[in-house]
Order: sequence, then structure tokens, then C-alpha cells
Amino acid sequence: MAKIKTFISVAASQRVTNNIARVSSRLAAVCDGYNWVPPENLLVTVNFVGEVLDREAAEFCQRVKTATASFSPFELSFCGVNAFPNTDSPRTIWMGVDEGSSQLIEINRELTKVIQDWGFNKEKNAFLPHVTLGKLRRGGKWNEQLLEHLHRLRKHDSGFCTVDKIVVNSSHIERGSPTYTPMGTFRLDSRLDK
Repeated sequence: MAKIKTFISVAASQRVTNNIARVSSRLAAVCDGYNWVPPENLLVTVNFVGEVLDREAAEFCQRVKTATASFSPFELSFCGVNAFPNTDSPRTIWMGVDEGSSQLIEINRELTKVIQDWGFNKEKNAFLPHVTLGKLRRGGKWNEQLLEHLHRLRKHDSGFCTVDKIVVNSSHIERGSPTYTPMGTFRLDSRLDK
């Protein structure tokens, strides 16, 4: 039986995703020491699940659907480029979520219960809603130009959109890059009969 690397996400509208991708391209143009996330993978990971057995994937997706049934669509805005652990030593570069952050934290909380009930030990780090733009490659280095761009983009506004669905994704490596495939997509609308 196969195991499926699984995570749960929400996506911005195409317009907002294009805005975020332009920011990522600007950063990539000044520093090649990172693996920059392609536009189609610019998602907000609400929960990283782990490896779900293929024969249990449908049941897991149903539990996610049930856990998110009470949530309604909400506005999501993306503002400010930042880095982990910090902008002086940027190993992971990301754009933060402003409006909609509290809703994502609530959804994360509900889904963490599902993941723990499923038998996964969820890490205890606080959830910070964001979109990852790039991760430092092994042997890669940042440069002064990148640090200057991070400083200039710390309040950059990439726009807002409405989030009306949540997606359970599988992830696998194809030609050296991660490829995400939806296993289940569920509308966020507490008024609908689910």
C-alpha cells in the first residue's frame, strides 16, 4: 500500500497569485541561491498532514470536509515580505496573510484535531498564515541585493480576494520539483447542505 504525502491549503485568486508571483520573480532576479516556488504552488498551507495511506485518503478527505463544514467564505489579503528565521538570515522567504489570518488560524485549529485524531503528532509550533516564496538551497547564499529587496518589500501589498474553498493535496516530486494534486476540494459555505 502506498503512502501519500498530504497537506491542506487555500489558494488566492489568480489575480492575487499573479501579484505574489511578480514579487517572487523580482527576488529571484537578484539572488539565485534559492529554490523559488513556481506560481502554481503559491498556496497557503493550512496544515501539513504527513503521509496518508492511499486506501484511507477518501475517508481522510471526508473528515476534512466535515471539520470545515461550519466555516463560511472570507476575505484574504497578502501583505509584507518576511523571512524565517529573520530578514538578516533569510532561509525561507514568505509573504504574510493580513486580513483573513484569524479565520485561517481557526480552520487550522479544527483541522489539527482531525490530524491528531487520525494518529499524527502535530508539531506544536504556532501557525503563522503565509505563502512561501522561496527556500535557501543547500550551499546557496543570500546577497546584499536580496536583503535590500526584503527591506523594501516588508509592507508590500499584493491585494485581496475571497477564499471559498479548502483543498486536500497530495505532493510528490516530479523532475526535481514538487507537484501538487488535489485529492479533495470543499466549498466553505456554512449555509450549504454538505
